[in-house]
Amino acid sequence: MQSIITQSTRCAPSQDHDRCEPTPDPGSGIGKPPASTTVAAADFPEDRFLVTAYREEKLKEAVMNEEEIRTLDPSDVDFHWDRVYGWITIKLRHGEPKKYFGSIPGVGPAVGVPFLEELMFQPGILSGPEHLQRNPSLTSFCDSAAVASRLRALRRGFNESGRSPWYFVSQARPYRIAWNADRSWRIIERLARPSEGKGQQS
Repeated sequence: MQSIITQSTRCAPSQDHDRCEPTPDPGSGIGKPPASTTVAAADFPEDRFLVTAYREEKLKEAVMNEEEIRTLDPSDVDFHWDRVYGWITIKLRHGEPKKYFGSIPGVGPAVGVPFLEELMFQPGILSGPEHLQRNPSLTSFCDSAAVASRLRALRRGFNESGRSPWYFVSQARPYRIAWNADRSWRIIERLARPSEGKGQQS
């Protein structure tokens, strides 16, 4: 395992949120992680994978090989999102975990996934339409009604409701939503090699 990066979600004051922004641990060199994998892996002889995990108010990143990611247990986090092999596991408040393959129903790649990522990477931070719209994928979040509609879709996919929230918390006035900071998660993504995406030279 290589390149472990730790970030605390202890916060510093912010005028853009009802709570605060994450403050990186001193020397970590990172703020909010990217919404998608844009880091290029070194020229390793085998594939490398970026594993990002949030638990116990800490955000961690680690670069692993295929053998290492196969040892990860989906049940040791509340939400396990394997973007490499497509397995998704969502622990529920009651009953057996919800399992999907490929995608979460109602959470599309154009808007639903960026929306989910925006909340996940700012656990416990209540955000309104004016903040969410700053994400280029979420410009349609023009008011509370638009945000609430998308949140309902997320909640259906995570098998929860506004009356019994588990992964997503909200407040009515002013309308704000957040990922529940008590819910842990993990995302697994394949790191691109420097040569990928480049045309062949003649």
